[in-house]
Amino acid sequence: TCDNGALNGTAGFCNAQCDGITGAAPTLFEAEDLTLASGNVASSNCICGSPSAGQCSRNEGTIGIPATASMSHTGPGGLYRIDITYCDESDDGGAPDSYEFYINGVEQLSWFSSNGSGAGQIWQTESATVNLATGDFISIDTTRGGALSWSRLDYLLLTPIGNSTCGDNIVQASAGETCDDGASNGTIGFCNAQCNGPTVASPVLSSVLITPAGQPQFTVDPQQGFSLFGSAFTAEAFDQNGDLFAANFSCTISEN
Repeated sequence: TCDNGALNGTAGFCNAQCDGITGAAPTLFEAEDLTLASGNVASSNCICGSPSAGQCSRNEGTIGIPATASMSHTGPGGLYRIDITYCDESDDGGAPDSYEFYINGVEQLSWFSSNGSGAGQIWQTESATVNLATGDFISIDTTRGGALSWSRLDYLLLTPIGNSTCGDNIVQASAGETCDDGASNGTIGFCNAQCNGPTVASPVLSSVLITPAGQPQFTVDPQQGFSLFGSAFTAEAFDQNGDLFAANFSCTISEN
């Protein structure tokens, strides 16, 4: 589906198998480094094994009341996969912990821990694919379900997965592009301005199909003209690509 030659395998260009885009490197945001509020604090008491940087966020607030972890997106706009790693605690017989993920206050994803199901105290990941603009506000509400669970978060991982920027010389297949020749987009023989196919030559009248009433069809050279004996007929013009072409016909009718 793509081939960037020497750039194959480079982030943002075709991969080594020529069937997709090599993704840009993901960016990891530690939960303890986010803006924590309403009970969330940075903690080394993470219970679910070793967190990625030795700490996690831990909700020490009121049971049933959401605590928050938030940040502003400072990277470029585009389509991203966001992975949220949380501690799936099951050490309390009460209600499960709950989590809600928001972009600019609009919920994108929600889930519960498997508290009480026997899954154990292990890190789990929930994922969502979202369009992000620079400056978007990302937030996660974490709510404790019981006295012995703390709705912990380990990190957020943001991975660019494609963004249609037609004309940037990068085929972003995940955004629907099938080609991208950069500055040549829209030039005959190169990618079109929508990055979804080649630009064909300007249409030129190439042939005319004549269908006389009750008689076989035949094709004529539009530059030569033709004579037809009989009654009604239809005429369709085609360009060099075989597509219908809007044309004006000049007809002379004579009685013979």
